[in-house]
Amino acid sequence: MTSEPKTPRGDDRSDEQPDRVEDLPAWREPPAPPEIPEVLRTPVSRPSGVPGVPIRTAASDTVSAASAWAIALNFVYAVIGFALIGWAVQKWVVPAWAPWPLLVGLGLGLIGGFIRFVREALKANRS
Repeated sequence: MTSEPKTPRGDDRSDEQPDRVEDLPAWREPPAPPEIPEVLRTPVSRPSGVPGVPIRTAASDTVSAASAWAIALNFVYAVIGFALIGWAVQKWVVPAWAPWPLLVGLGLGLIGGFIRFVREALKANRS
């Protein structure tokens, strides 16, 4: 009984790739892409909008986002600034009052920052 030699993987499939590069099949072109439907090829017209309501643009969205960030960061900076002032008073002026200058600074920063936040947000909402 003669058997055919096994391939290196141990199975005897006849559809193996050739051993030499020259025996590989030639390059085949990829299939042509499908045609784009007419619905997707025609451009869509911009909506005219509701009379009296301006159409929002990307620039106006960017300005709105920037002003919102400015309002939010004003609150954060007020809290941090007053807390630093309270810490400095606690550290160098009256160290015996240990936590109170820092806590007063945090409280003033929260109250002042919140008041400014509300005023700026209302002003931005009106415009």
